[in-house]
Order: sequence, then C-alpha cells, then structure tokens
Amino acid sequence: MATITGELASFVSGLRWESLPPNVRTSAKNNIRDVLGIAIYASHDAPWGPNLASFAIEQGYGATQATVAGYGKRTIPTRAALANGSFSLSYLFEDYHAWAQTRPGAVIVPAALAAAELQGASGKSLINGVVAGYEVMPRLVKALPRTREGISMGARGLNNTAFFGSFAAAAAAGVILGLDADQMAMALGLAAEQTAGTGRSGWEGAWSWRLHGGLAAERGLSAALLAAHGFQGPHEVFEGKDNIGEAFSLECEPEWFLFSLGQRWAILDSGYKLYSCRLFYHSAIHSVLELKREYGVALEEIEKVTVYLPGVTPIGSEGQTPDNRAEGIPHTAAALDNGYFCIATALLHGQVLPSQFTDDALRDRRVLDIARDRVEIIADPTMKRLTHPSLKEEKSPGTSTDSRELKLMRRPCRVRMQLKDGRILEDEQEYAPGHPLRPVSRQQLVEKFMYLTTSVLSQQQATDLNDTFEHLEDVDASRLAALLAPND
Repeated sequence: MATITGELASFVSGLRWESLPPNVRTSAKNNIRDVLGIAIYASHDAPWGPNLASFAIEQGYGATQATVAGYGKRTIPTRAALANGSFSLSYLFEDYHAWAQTRPGAVIVPAALAAAELQGASGKSLINGVVAGYEVMPRLVKALPRTREGISMGARGLNNTAFFGSFAAAAAAGVILGLDADQMAMALGLAAEQTAGTGRSGWEGAWSWRLHGGLAAERGLSAALLAAHGFQGPHEVFEGKDNIGEAFSLECEPEWFLFSLGQRWAILDSGYKLYSCRLFYHSAIHSVLELKREYGVALEEIEKVTVYLPGVTPIGSEGQTPDNRAEGIPHTAAALDNGYFCIATALLHGQVLPSQFTDDALRDRRVLDIARDRVEIIADPTMKRLTHPSLKEEKSPGTSTDSRELKLMRRPCRVRMQLKDGRILEDEQEYAPGHPLRPVSRQQLVEKFMYLTTSVLSQQQATDLNDTFEHLEDVDASRLAALLAPND
C-alpha cells in the first residue's frame, strides 16, 4: 500500500527537466536569482555576513568543493549551504509562498546549489532540484498548520521556515544527487531527525534568526547525502507512529501532503518582495509611494498618513506610543518588523531597502520623527475576514481535480494621506506588488538583483551573472557558482 511519504518521494525523485512546463522553469530561474542576489549582498554588507562567511570557510578546513556567496569556492557543501541560506534571510527581502506563508527559497536554493557543485551538475539539474523543493515545502506547511490546541506554529514559538525547510532542502538536494524513491523517502525521514527552529532570536534581535534558512539548508543537504551513502532513515515520517506531526503535537490535515501533486506547480505561487521588511506592510508602503508619485506630493506637503490594516493590534506595534516611537529602534529585526519605521522610511527615502536598516539608519532622527508625528496605523477589524487563518485566502486561478480548495493569502490595506493644504488622498490595495496575482515584471526583478549585487560585484560581473541566470539551462552549476564572488 502506498504511503504519503512514499508517494511524495516518488514524485519528486521522478522529476525531470523535460517534464517541467516552461513557466515552471522560468519561475525556478527567477527564484534562484532572487535568493542568490540577497545572499551576495548580505555576505559583505550585513553586519553578520563576514562572521558567517569566516565560520563557513574555516569549518571547511581548506576544502574547495562549494561556494560561499561573495567569497568563492572555499569550503565544504554543508557549510556553504549554511552560510548562503543564512545570508538569504538577512533582511526579509526573500521570496515567499502565497498559500503556505513560508519562505522557501532561502532554504531550497542554497542546498540545491551546494549539491549541484558537489555533483558537477548542469543548470538543468539545479533547476530541477529547486522545483522539487518547492513541491514539498508548501504542502507540508499546509498539512501541519498548527498545534492540536489550535495555536499557530509561530504563536507556539516554532519558525515554519526552519521547521519545514529541512524537508524541502533534502528533496532539492536529493533530486540533484540522483536519489531514487526509496532513498528520497529516507532522506525526508533523516531531515525529520534534525528539524528545529524557534522564534526567540527575533524578539531579542539576535543574529541567529537568519540561521533559520542556513541550518535548514545544511540539515536537508546532510540528510540527502546520508541517504545517498546508504544510511537508512524512516520511510513513513509523515504518517507512521511517532511521525513528525505527533512528535511536535501538530494538527494534521493529511490531504494537503499530496495536494494537486503533478497538477499544480507550487513554485508558480511564489511571491517576490520589492520592499525589505515584513510582508504585512508591503501593500501600505506601495500605496504611500504610489500616492506620492501620482500626485507629485513632496514629503514637506504631508501632514499625516493613516494606514488601515487587518486585525486588532497592528503587528510590530505592541506597546508602542507616539512618544517611544521616536526614541529609536533597538535592532534591525525590530525595524524590519515595525510598520511605523518602515512607512516613515518610505516617506523619506522613496524606498525600503536593506541599506535603510543600518545601525545609523535606526537612529536617524528624520525617520523617527516622521514615524512619531506623521504615521498612524489603525487596526481595522472589518479587514480581519481577509486575513483570518480560515478566511484570509481567496481561490486561485485555474482548476484542480482535488477536493480541497486552494486559496492565496491577501495583504489588504487602506491608506489616507492628509496634506497640509487640506487635500485628502486615498488608496486601497488587496495585494502587495510581487504577489502571484499582482506579479512584478522581469525588469523589476533584474533591477532588484542589480541593486543587491553591485555593492559586492562589479557592474560587469553582476551583468554577466544576471545573463547566466537567464540561460541557466545552458550552463553548468559550476559556471554559475564561479560568478557569485568578486573576481580576484
């Protein structure tokens, strides 16, 4: 009798480049570019980047099998996956998944790249592995959505990117390593032996929350390598006694494990971020910037911006008053999560990018004063129906023979901009730009990539790297990896 783990393993291990639709291939290339662009930027420009890089390189003990973004081929595959996955989660600028509320790319791409370098694999194989990882991770998030007490994983203190990422990384690496269905099932089981990840570091502003991507990538790659070497793991990690859901007291909706497998490609529901902060605020930031652009409004003309968002308490604003909003933000994680700071940053700079989250930027009196005096965030309970766990999603395009209705999350907002001359400008958004139902253009993705990479690479090398992504199926993964660090 077929098992859930077995069917999932059989599907992903059987993926072949020739079977991937053209739009799936394109999405995979876009996701690889997006993730590695962030990794290159953070490798040098994030405070934690050089520390992670030196650790990964030193722990390679002279090996030159795998590439650390920004530094070159200077370590072993598992440590490269650790570093690159951690870089990729640096500024909440990574891709997200629109029906699983997780961040797959930062886990999947680093594990797949390290496996591809180890194998001397083609660009086609790399793309294949990345697609496999995306087929696994969103379905696991949907199948194990909350605790048996009805508490979300986040409220429980578990980070779902770290928790489910190990499985996705194992699938991605396993495909590239050539695991068969039996080995793939065991790789998923071996990933379960290692999965973890708490939310405590975010509250404290510790650097370690970036490790949610890196450690999951490293653990998944290790699981696939163990399986490739004949090390046996459990075959029924999603349904047998003491399975992963039982072990963590998670509610299980088993129909999601195999939801529309082979019919709906999960990677097509990826979302891309144009702003470097919590996704909850992206629609509002975009509305603010669009109102300024459309009406030619200068910052000096704005009296107040009122933002209406779903819920009861605006996320990231607990305990904040107009006075203490102007006292400074304690750390980068708090700034990325703080709507007042992010919207004030957009008003002042016309953008919200990683360079606006330096230590000096967190103390910038101009931003803090705008946040205190000119930004108001109001929780609108009437919007809650659009984002409540049971209602926040709407039916996605396309049809499915599956009985479960797939829905995509929204990120609605209303913005009211009051000008000093008495005019009131208003805007309303349902989706942030980059959402699958509001896609960004190829040019916007390229511009984001060039912004991120030219702080570390030369303009010409960044251009060459972008061209390589465009034709990744025609090159080896080693060619791609060689362009991820500055030329000597």
